[in-house]
Amino acid sequence: MSVLKRNQQESDFEVYHQYHVMRRNITELMLHNFGFSNAKMEKMLSKYFRGKPKDKLTEQEITSYNRYREKLVNYIKYFIPDERKAITDLMRELGKYLHTANDIYPTYMSELEERRLYQEKAIGICDALKQELQYAIETIPVDINKYTRIAELIDREIALIKGWRKKDNRLVSVIAKAEAKRKEKMNKAKSDEKPDIK
Repeated sequence: MSVLKRNQQESDFEVYHQYHVMRRNITELMLHNFGFSNAKMEKMLSKYFRGKPKDKLTEQEITSYNRYREKLVNYIKYFIPDERKAITDLMRELGKYLHTANDIYPTYMSELEERRLYQEKAIGICDALKQELQYAIETIPVDINKYTRIAELIDREIALIKGWRKKDNRLVSVIAKAEAKRKEKMNKAKSDEKPDIK
């Protein structure tokens, strides 16, 4: 018998699956210069003077046109590569924090706290990623709709990490009991030791 979809719980690996989906989508966007291309630049330049022939432009209009062209060229030469690097670094850092958190199987409260710290850092990286992409949207003249899906993927990743963190809360009582048993065992072992009489 199958479980209704609404009653199914997320897989523990859904966090990683979502991370890889998100990373592929962001990489695809970066490979396409965030939606800004030479063709788009030429189209924007052709509309700059609304079809007015170049030989009819004033010197001031030509200077303005050249500045605008230089600005658009600089997006491709400088801004986009810099944003690519910043976002790639954030994606790598996010992967590192997710895998480190998963590699910690907490049996002590300190390990659970360490795992939670990496989960918190992963959420922080997701927020930084959203901010960086938002900055790119506001700076590069591109279609904002291209970013909507990626923003949704990042929000989904944050929700999955928070769900994972919440699931870890049930380990608190288990670990506390195990630590109490270990402490009790150590105290019993100390009290059973016989003093050396000489």
